Amino acid sequence: MRDPRAILAKRLKEPYSPKDQDWEWVASKSDRVWEYIFLYQKPFVSRAEKEILMEMMLQAVNDIKLEFGYLPRFWLKVRALLLNNISIHAKTIQYWSGIHSFVPMCNSWAIAKQLRVLCTHTVISARVRR
Repeated sequence: MRDPRAILAKRLKEPYSPKDQDWEWVASKSDRVWEYIFLYQKPFVSRAEKEILMEMMLQAVNDIKLEFGYLPRFWLKVRALLLNNISIHAKTIQYWSGIHSFVPMCNSWAIAKQLRVLCTHTVISARVRR
């Protein structure tokens, strides 16, 4: 099986090395989010690639919230992709929400509150328990 990070790096024309374990968070650029969203919706994109693209989108949302103090407009589209693809992203939502973390909210991700709201959705809880 080919490395989904390598595939995405090639599609996005981003540098990549197999040693780049944090590639999706480092390579994420908030000015390219619509490109990530467009690619995510393509039928040829694998589940693993969608997981990585979602991490990139969430990183971009978080970066903008940290820098400017508000959620960008594309958050609504990212949120819709999360909710419409719960089976792929339930654990990602839980991770970014910090729901199972002992870290106080003031020290968690800037978007943790928005992701916690999604965690309260019973479908997510049911899917993650499986």
